[in-house]
Amino acid sequence: MTVSPVPLSSPVTLDWVRSIESLFDLLPDVYFFAKNLDGKFIAINQGFAERTKFEKKHALLGLTDFDLWPKHMAEKYVKDDQYVQETGKSLLNVVELAINQNNSTDWLATTKVPIFDLEGRIAGVAGYARDLRKADAQNPLMRMGDVFDHVMKNYSRSIDISELAALTYLSVSQFERRFKSLFKITPMKYVSLVRINAACETLAEGKERISEISYQNGFYDLSHFNRQFKKTMGMAPSVFRRKYFQAEDYPRIPGLQIQKTWGKPPDGYLPSRK
Repeated sequence: MTVSPVPLSSPVTLDWVRSIESLFDLLPDVYFFAKNLDGKFIAINQGFAERTKFEKKHALLGLTDFDLWPKHMAEKYVKDDQYVQETGKSLLNVVELAINQNNSTDWLATTKVPIFDLEGRIAGVAGYARDLRKADAQNPLMRMGDVFDHVMKNYSRSIDISELAALTYLSVSQFERRFKSLFKITPMKYVSLVRINAACETLAEGKERISEISYQNGFYDLSHFNRQFKKTMGMAPSVFRRKYFQAEDYPRIPGLQIQKTWGKPPDGYLPSRK
């Protein structure tokens, strides 16, 4: 599919996006957002606003992810936006870490879809996220919140997939299929992501040796930790430490400090338009 990104200039498109904003205000535990091609928020529901330091919807309009979240998280969110805008394909139930305005963290399942103008051209991206620990009984994410909580509490030790499957009352094969269908990753890949995130926190503090960090976060083989970290973060643990050691734009969890502005996107990071 060939798509042609254009600025979000059609008032019909913009009005349509904003008109459904109030609908999402009525849905509990759903965080709705829409952005134009510059990455600026053009619509959000109250639930999304309350996750930020601004709290009011109107205060977020015109801001970008770099105004709301730590830089490395904003970069990841924008990269996903770029994929949707450049391919016209949706991203469904992407599992990602998110920060609340009270400095707590949650694991969300985020879905993003392209916004089209009246001529069928990409005009931005819209999406919603749900807290995995608050999925209701009628939602296909049912019981997966227990899995996420269990992993967060036990990632430092060996975790067998059978103990995760038991939390959902599914067989191992059923659980693996359901998990991958919902989140597009395997259960054990998710466990690895949690461990990598925990390792990032410790690396940013710069106090312990990388081999010790590897062991403390459930990686019992240093070479495997190095490979997984580089695959996930795009750099070796040692490079990450140099980049984020005592950096203001890296979140400490727990006790991270939210700044007024996290920073601006790197030059050329957002899609260029001719």
